[in-house]
Amino acid sequence: LHFALGKAYDDVARHAQAFDHLRRGAALKRRQITYDESATLKSFDRIREIFSKELLASRAGSGSPSPLPVFVVGMPRSGTTLVEQILASHPKVYGAGELEDLGQIAAGAAGAGSGRAADLGIVAGMSDGLLGRFGDDYVRRVQAMAPAAERIVDKMPENFRHVGFIRLILPNARIIHMRRNPVDTCLSCFSKLFSGNQPHTYDLAELGRYYRAYDRLAAHWRASLSPEAMLEVQYEDVVADIESQARRIVAFCG
Repeated sequence: LHFALGKAYDDVARHAQAFDHLRRGAALKRRQITYDESATLKSFDRIREIFSKELLASRAGSGSPSPLPVFVVGMPRSGTTLVEQILASHPKVYGAGELEDLGQIAAGAAGAGSGRAADLGIVAGMSDGLLGRFGDDYVRRVQAMAPAAERIVDKMPENFRHVGFIRLILPNARIIHMRRNPVDTCLSCFSKLFSGNQPHTYDLAELGRYYRAYDRLAAHWRASLSPEAMLEVQYEDVVADIESQARRIVAFCG
């Protein structure tokens, strides 16, 4: 009810009352969930450590050669849905929504459920053939949704954590990183009662620290990948000039 009232007051420009209800609703939600902030932020550091620029360069071309997947990644509320809609309007593209498949495959590769501590660090030492099998597994899963499509878009924002893994198992996949003004992004996250698992969005300090960790990881990918590997798209640019940005996005996807 607090989130609904926050939306209603915001719609009639009573912003102080809107924000008060959002704060109260978020505080109630935060007490209902478990969120290990320390472990989450450490995992970002570990990802940067594992998927170094040197590793990504040395394993370039490993994995499945399929050009089918397109990953749209970034923070929630950054415009990933808009970009999926642009791509899915093309007759050769299928928009699959937010898929759990890549995260499941990454967890399996890291050893989750094997009785040992899961760590994607073991992926760095895998053979090209094994990496290719992980990539083929993902392609089989998504291709079943649209067998005739030439590109299938997975817009799970959380996959920004898996960009390095994507590059190892699917080197020809397209990765589109959506960016949006940080305050707009975080405020939009804070205003939503998410149906999915976004435990960091219900406390403003936790949300701010999560955003900063995400931004550091995004900077790492930017510095570690070749320009053709990942296209960065600014949400505000798409809204201001949708045609030229749409053409740019579609061209990047081949």
